[in-house]
Amino acid sequence: TPSVSVQAERTLLESDSVTDFADVDDSDRFDNLDSFDGGERTTLSENIELSSTLRTPIGTELEVSLKPVDEDARVGITVRQPLLRGAGQAVNRAPVQQARIAESNNVLDLQQQVIDTITTSITQYTTLIQSQEAVAIQAQALERRQQQFEIVNALVEAGRRARIDLIDSERSIAEAELGLLNTINQLSQANTDLLNLIGAEKIVQFVVPDNAIEQLF
Repeated sequence: TPSVSVQAERTLLESDSVTDFADVDDSDRFDNLDSFDGGERTTLSENIELSSTLRTPIGTELEVSLKPVDEDARVGITVRQPLLRGAGQAVNRAPVQQARIAESNNVLDLQQQVIDTITTSITQYTTLIQSQEAVAIQAQALERRQQQFEIVNALVEAGRRARIDLIDSERSIAEAELGLLNTINQLSQANTDLLNLIGAEKIVQFVVPDNAIEQLF
């Protein structure tokens, strides 16, 4: 643990050369004024100290200090060794072991976070594919029911089917339209979840191509 400290002091001192101007006449004022300007009214002392502290695993503290501005510029060495409480390698290395354990936990937490993010990404991407395929299936179902309605309607116009048979076809079309609307909403929600996961600032509609689906499944 290195450290640097700088200290400067200025002290106001009384000087014998200062004379009370009330006790002298005008002829001596300039002489005493010269003495006043030339007298040492203040002293400036500077102190710069460089020190470094090293703590060993067994608790020994070794401190080395140096004052480079001093005339002697001696190096000071201080050694402290606790004998009872706080001594020993196990006691002094306990914070290091705690820090290593905490760092290991942080690494494990980060790995778990990455795993969770990847798992969530895969799940939401799969949900997007399922929703996309569900929309296509529901659209095809609606198209088939509309074709079936046209066939039944043609038979009714030809007198080969009763007009009441159109009610079932119309109800079937309505159910297919509702199913298509629900799958579109599910696809929109899956797309939104994926956008939130990657932190996209713009609204983008993901479309998974057929070849990618074949490669995945």
